[in-house]
Amino acid sequence: PVRNRAANLGFCLAALSEQTLPRENWEVIISDDRSKDDTHNTALRFQKLLPGFKYFYNTQNSDWNASVPRNLGARLVSRASTHLLFLDSDVCLRKDVLQRHWESIHRNPDRVIIGVYHWLVPTTVTTELITSEFDQLLASRQWTPDLRMVSFNEVSGPDEIRSSLFDGLACFSGHIVIPRRIFWKAGGYDEDIRKGCEDGD
Repeated sequence: PVRNRAANLGFCLAALSEQTLPRENWEVIISDDRSKDDTHNTALRFQKLLPGFKYFYNTQNSDWNASVPRNLGARLVSRASTHLLFLDSDVCLRKDVLQRHWESIHRNPDRVIIGVYHWLVPTTVTTELITSEFDQLLASRQWTPDLRMVSFNEVSGPDEIRSSLFDGLACFSGHIVIPRRIFWKAGGYDEDIRKGCEDGD
C-alpha cells in the first residue's frame, strides 16, 4: 500500500527490481490509496522492471486506513499465487530477501513470516548507502535484526492471526508474508480498525 510517498516508493521499488528470486516466481501490486503527489508516475517508471506489475488507484475513501488498500491489492493477486507479501512503501529489501522468503515458505507453507527491519535514516539515500549501512551493522554486531534476519511466528489457523502476535497488535504488517488461503479465511485485514499505528493492524 502507498499514499503520498513517491520518493519512498521509488527506493522500495528499486530494491525490488534487484531481487535475486527468479521473476517468474513473484509479482508486484501497488495499491495506491488516493495519492495526490507523484506516486503514480513513480510507480509507472518501474512497470517494465518488475514482474507481473499491477497498479491500482483506490477511488473510495479509506479514511487513511491502510487495511483498505492492503485488501484491495490482495484481491488483484494472480490465482496461481499461494502466498501474499505485504510490504510498506518505505521498506527497502536486501537483494536476497524474496529468495529467503521463497525458501522459507516452501519449508513451512502454513507459517506466517514476520520480517523485522532496522530503521535507516541517512541524509541522502542511495542503494549503495543502504547496502553499506546494512553491512556495517552486520560487521559491528551492534544492530537490531535487519531484513536478512527472517523471524517466524507459527500459527495453527486463522483465529490465531486475529489474536495478538505482539502486545496490543493483531499483526505487524510493514513486512509480512502470509499464506493466501489463511489470509482470506481470516477475512483479510479488518477495515473497521481506526486505531493503532500505520504498521500495526
